[in-house]
Amino acid sequence: MHTVELARFVAGLQYEDLSPKTRDSAKQCLLDWLAVCIRGSLERPAIIMQELVERQGGHEEATVFARK
Repeated sequence: MHTVELARFVAGLQYEDLSPKTRDSAKQCLLDWLAVCIRGSLERPAIIMQELVERQGGHEEATVFARK
């Protein structure tokens, strides 16, 4: 399956299309990702990068969560 085909397949999915096991797995993956992002935001390299970006200014193009 090519990337475009996969993207179309995923975009067309409905929550009800997924099995309960797949739903639970997806929820667990999302929670894991969120926890890693939040915890990683407290690490020194992430703080350094955030401070660098803030000093450079510019237009807001993305949301950075788990900071301030």
